[in-house]
Amino acid sequence: MPNVSVILAAAGLGLRMGGSVKKPYLELEGKPIFLRSIEKFVGFKTNVGTDLKVCPITEILLVVGGAELDYVKAQWGHLISKYATPTKVIQGGRRRQDSVYCGLQSMAEDIEIVLVHDAVRPLVSREIINSVIQMTWEKGAAVPSVPIQATVKEVDSNLKITRSVSRDSLWMAQTPQGFRKEVILRAYDALAETGEEVTDDAQAVEKLSFPVTLVPGSPSNIKITTPEDLLLAKALLQTEYSSQNTLD
Repeated sequence: MPNVSVILAAAGLGLRMGGSVKKPYLELEGKPIFLRSIEKFVGFKTNVGTDLKVCPITEILLVVGGAELDYVKAQWGHLISKYATPTKVIQGGRRRQDSVYCGLQSMAEDIEIVLVHDAVRPLVSREIINSVIQMTWEKGAAVPSVPIQATVKEVDSNLKITRSVSRDSLWMAQTPQGFRKEVILRAYDALAETGEEVTDDAQAVEKLSFPVTLVPGSPSNIKITTPEDLLLAKALLQTEYSSQNTLD
């Protein structure tokens, strides 16, 4: 039975949002964003492979900044401890990749698949999570993505346009990004040795020349980084509630 570990990266500075509360701890319709993200993975399981092996999420690792560790445990530890899927709060590092590496080093030994998710993407669908797990089991690494819709311009140092970039092969990566455990561990061990910086986990794996496969993401799977994103997330959440009530 392939077990899945989810690493939720919540140790960022959150400077673009402004204010005194960091992004993961802002409330979205009465609940902190990071808790809404966690709850998308609680109790999740799927079947993988031709023999339909049961593949459950068996642990969730919430990686927070060192200054927030005691705060998160004191404020929400009683709720986190009640989740059906065991959830641990651990201390991250200076950069996002340092925090993910902390999560990787805290995983249970029997994990076979690792999902890395932004704690400020609370609207990820279970369909996307399922697709990422399925493709990771089959190919070794998978990233949900959406095609770029806007026209993309390349500019020089004076902000003069040098060319228009074709959108045909351009996609915007989302999370959760999925990897076989041995693949993501090898990638992050290499980063620890070289000191290189990456902007997402797939880039770390790409540096190994290991192929990463795209799966369909969703425009609704937004990363909340600005006040405008928070307003959009509220509207999307209301739509999600309405759809659920219609199905019920």
